Amino acid sequence: MTLALIIGILLGMGSIMFSRLLKGLDERTFYALILSAIGALYVGFSWTDISSLIINIIQCFFFGALAYFGIKKSVYFLATGFILHGIFDIAYSFFPGSRLIPPHYDLFCISVDWIIGFYLFLIKYKQIKLIAKTLHIIPRAYQLNDHKWNLLLEVQERSRNIYLKTEGKRFTENYGEQTNILSKLRKAY
Repeated sequence: MTLALIIGILLGMGSIMFSRLLKGLDERTFYALILSAIGALYVGFSWTDISSLIINIIQCFFFGALAYFGIKKSVYFLATGFILHGIFDIAYSFFPGSRLIPPHYDLFCISVDWIIGFYLFLIKYKQIKLIAKTLHIIPRAYQLNDHKWNLLLEVQERSRNIYLKTEGKRFTENYGEQTNILSKLRKAY
């Protein structure tokens, strides 16, 4: 039981590290594929029991839809999908067909789901906090000389681009880049 939890935590953290190490990888698509796959695994476990199969097909489509909206709309759909899938893992143990899944699979899956889900919420929170810091500088813009004004415009433009165009893609890389520019702007004050 404890081993399943430890392996799940390690796999969740390993997935995060893997996505961060590969620079060309679109993190949103990567996590959407994981969310879709973990929803589909239950269908494979329950194909011998019709009532369980129906429940799992419905949950597979539900989490597949969250993965799709996570790619097209917002990373919040992905983060919510992982958290909800962890809750589904808990609830599924009360269904009659739960005997079809491997022993302690629910603990394994909960740990993977919640590690990734909380990671996605944390990264999104950091991104929004950085944008709020950037926008907080704007009211004092009348005090800026040309150099400081250009730095401010650069920060504002990059924040807008990250938020509107690349939301969810390479979060950490963009966050570090924004932080460097903000520190330059603070030094210029």
